[in-house]
Amino acid sequence: DYSLVACAAPPGVQAVDLSAPSQVVHAGDTVVIVTHPHGGEKATAVGPVTRVHPPYISYEIDTEAGSSGSPALKDYQPVALHHRAVVEEGKGLMASLACSGARTSRCNRGVLISAIVGDLEVNVPQKRARGEKKPAAGE
Repeated sequence: DYSLVACAAPPGVQAVDLSAPSQVVHAGDTVVIVTHPHGGEKATAVGPVTRVHPPYISYEIDTEAGSSGSPALKDYQPVALHHRAVVEEGKGLMASLACSGARTSRCNRGVLISAIVGDLEVNVPQKRARGEKKPAAGE
């Protein structure tokens, strides 16, 4: 799930153009997740991408509960929205904590920004065709 909110960028802040080609991410790349778990203090978590499997990426990064929806950044550019911890089917959470054979830690997953942009390109025009109102500036 994601929300799309239209707003003007504050003075001095450059908006990120998500319609531009998303940055390519590969297994082994380092991503940073900037989060405010449960609305608390800002926290960052850093680690390697372990797998790219569109529309998702998996990464070996331990995050706090309540971090879903946070951006996963590569070189300060958003590549995914943090989604959840990966629980392998039939293994349960504890057996799923091994993200790779080399290390044991929590494996998390994010939704690729390119997948979200693709979803918007398909669904936003359909909603407008059904007569759903486009939000006015400032709404």
